[in-house]
Amino acid sequence: MPIGHWALRETPKAVRHLRISIFLVLLLGACSKEQQTLPDELQLSDPAYEISVSHAFGPGGINHAFKVYDLEADVGRKINQSGLGFLSKMESAVNYPDEKNEARKEGGYFGPYWTSYTDWKPLPIPKDDNWIRRARVVAVSDQPIVEEFFGDNDSQGFTSTIDRSEIDKFLEVIRGKEGYYSYGGYREMNLLVVSPHHAKAYYLFRD
Repeated sequence: MPIGHWALRETPKAVRHLRISIFLVLLLGACSKEQQTLPDELQLSDPAYEISVSHAFGPGGINHAFKVYDLEADVGRKINQSGLGFLSKMESAVNYPDEKNEARKEGGYFGPYWTSYTDWKPLPIPKDDNWIRRARVVAVSDQPIVEEFFGDNDSQGFTSTIDRSEIDKFLEVIRGKEGYYSYGGYREMNLLVVSPHHAKAYYLFRD
């Protein structure tokens, strides 16, 4: 074939199948990791509402999820009775492997790691560096807005795929005082919110 001549080549079926298999393994691994970091004591297994986008190749701000859970009545009672005393001492969270410390040992602070949710605080959520995704800020309100969390550049970002009524209910919760929140998950960038008053839990993922 002459130099400079380009031809389309069909990818062999075996290679295509291998790529698909790798994609599925990576995707399922990330999903499994997300679930493992959620405290067992909160009983969050079946979302009442979920919207997400996942890519096998990342991280880098391309994987997102917004999940709503119905908070079980007995879990709500425990939170109402003990508040931070219950949330900060959940055994499955406290005993989660210290991946952050291991990442520091192996390659530095910014290496990939996962944590559970142990540093709980009362609502409302402040509009601070934990909430706002750096370098892609949508600063149109003095209060937290979901676009800031996911780092949307414009009105066509991930937030636009979430049902508006779910966003409004979520904002009502996090701007109020009836519940608690904690950052954790992938590099401590994900968010978990529980509100016995609203009988809801919210999980927001970004990478």
